[in-house]
Amino acid sequence: MTGRRAATAVALMAGLIGGLAKETAAEPPARKVRLSARERQAVAACLDIIRNCQLPDGALVQVNLGMAPGTAVWVPPYFSSYAALALLAEAGQNANNPRARSDGLNRVGRWLEWCARHQEAEGYWYDWEGTRASYRSNGKVDAWDSSAAMFLLVAGRYQQAGGRVTPEVLRAARLSLSCIEQVTDADGLTWARPDYKVKFLMDNIEVYAGLRGAASLLTAARLSDEAKRAAAQADRIAKRLPDYWQPDSGHFAYALHENGAFEAGLEKPYPHGLAQLFGVAFVEPHQAAWTAAGRFPAGNGPLAAAGAERWLVAAARMGRREEQAWRAELVRDIAAFQPGTVYLCRPAVSVLGLLEGADWMPSPAQED
Repeated sequence: MTGRRAATAVALMAGLIGGLAKETAAEPPARKVRLSARERQAVAACLDIIRNCQLPDGALVQVNLGMAPGTAVWVPPYFSSYAALALLAEAGQNANNPRARSDGLNRVGRWLEWCARHQEAEGYWYDWEGTRASYRSNGKVDAWDSSAAMFLLVAGRYQQAGGRVTPEVLRAARLSLSCIEQVTDADGLTWARPDYKVKFLMDNIEVYAGLRGAASLLTAARLSDEAKRAAAQADRIAKRLPDYWQPDSGHFAYALHENGAFEAGLEKPYPHGLAQLFGVAFVEPHQAAWTAAGRFPAGNGPLAAAGAERWLVAAARMGRREEQAWRAELVRDIAAFQPGTVYLCRPAVSVLGLLEGADWMPSPAQED
């Protein structure tokens, strides 16, 4: 999740509202959480927002601004993948409710088919904009690596949850793996793009997870050579992620540059604060990083880069007391989510955090 994507997201949102085994680790072990009544209501509210953001063609829009043909839409595949993961998390909780499980899998399958139809030749995705009646690619992609990785993570979890992977989705997955390999450096870490040679901590965490998803999916498809390549690169990334920890300053660097220098800092909630939460949740739960992130209060606006949902995911690694406190905080925040203004990824990550903690994304932290 690069800084350019964040800037693009803010600009596009303003325009919309202003105009109106390790190889099979894609599906984390079911984390059966006993939800309170308020948490069940919060999850249901978030899922309603997500479902209502799906267009008839399977696309998941970032904000539901209405149903009229002329209504503005924005389909950012990277962010929309979070919504698909939330639907899969719900499906995993509905093992004894075939109708609800089937609905979730159907929605994710439609999303994956949309992605397969709209993938670029190099294996990544542009954002799409326009109206419900007619929308098209805006020719903008922030990062090849995380774009392809999030698709692979969704596809891997979908297959393991019992979803039917079509030849078109499998082809898109193989192309996504090739995309990641195109931006992989000698150390196994990935650049954001061929022309944007920065190795972001958050992107590489997502790439690790996506490669685990790819290994699972490709193993099931009996494409063993590609599955082994994906698993091998995931292992290489796992070994490098701890290098982002800066013990002298007590926090994670958020980027590694082409000259070998790490870039750190604690000036802004994004990327500095969010990188700490990602590091705690998915690399190593350093108390110092958790404390450093505390410099930035959780936001609750529609554009919040690090809302209570992100804090909850990280808190799941910091002990029951912290997790319980952030579960309560998130439930309060969800009550303020409005379908016409909240970013789709906020209710999506909220569902993931409440149902699966930090286990929704495969990570080296799960292997320790």
